[in-house]
This record gives sequence, structure tokens and C-alpha cells, in this order.
Amino acid sequence: MNETFTINLGDTVHLSDPCYSTEDSNSGGGVYFNTPCVSGEWKITLEKNDRGYHTGFRGKSCDYSIDHTVDGFAFVDSGQFGIFDSAIWEDKKEFDDPNNFYGKSCTLTLSEEGCGVIDGSGFVSRTAYGDGRYDLTMYFNKDNKLTQFEIVFVSDELEDYEEDWEEDYDWDEDPVYI
Repeated sequence: MNETFTINLGDTVHLSDPCYSTEDSNSGGGVYFNTPCVSGEWKITLEKNDRGYHTGFRGKSCDYSIDHTVDGFAFVDSGQFGIFDSAIWEDKKEFDDPNNFYGKSCTLTLSEEGCGVIDGSGFVSRTAYGDGRYDLTMYFNKDNKLTQFEIVFVSDELEDYEEDWEEDYDWDEDPVYI
């Protein structure tokens, strides 16, 4: 089950959990990515499994040529991840203020849909398993601008493991504490 969203991005984007600030920047460690990108309309495709979990999402710019890729990971500390135009990014992190950037992100990820577009210039989604480390691949053109990306919240292997575990687990058995 896929759902598509459209956003408009400028020349620079943030790929991050919106709870981080620019002071957390560590482009090699997966905390916060601030990168030049192809500006214009981007299509964001949210992927869900048959149980409705957000398994990941991908974005593609209007010019999606690829010269090289960067494989890495992204850390998540607030159960959400997104791509945001630098113009809407704020370091102010008050989740209970629905008018600031982080408050808007939290409102969307806590909603029934669990995702959405922020001010036409960002997209945020909750993650399937909350906080943790998630695979992120970024695609760049010859001008070293981001043209595409994908983040995986639930891999096929994890879904297979989870299904096997649920089938094999005896729910009536008393728990064993170690």
C-alpha cells in the first residue's frame, strides 16, 4: 500500500528526525543531514505493509539523475523522520506548540495517518518501531545535489522475523524472567 505526496523544496534540505537541531549536525553519523538538493517539486511515496505500518518512504525530485549514492543510516529519537526545506526548519523544539515547526511535525505523526506535509515544503512520517537506527540511501547528481532518497523503517527480513516469532510464540505460556 503506497500513498504519494507532493512537496516543493529549495536548494538545501534537512533529512532528519525533526527533534534534532543544527547543533547536532553529524553527517557521517546519521544524526542530521543538511545537503544541497535539486529544487522544485518532489514526489514523496510512503510505503505501508498490509498491517498499516509505515515501512519507509522515498522521495524523487523533478530531475532524478544519479551520479553517485551514499548509503548510511539515520538515528531517530522521537519516533519520526522527514525531509524538510531549510526555510521551514527551526531549532526551536516545543512539541506542544502547534504553530512551530516541531509542533507541526509532532501533530502530524501523532495523528491517525501518522504522516503529512508541513507548509508545502516538508514531509514527516512516524516510524514503524519508534526510536532507533534506520537505513538511509541518498542519490546525488553530478553537481552533488540530492535527487532522490529512501529510508527503510521495516525491512523484509524484519517483517519475516516478526511474523515467525508471532507464530512460534506460545502466548499462554508463563513468562521466564532472567
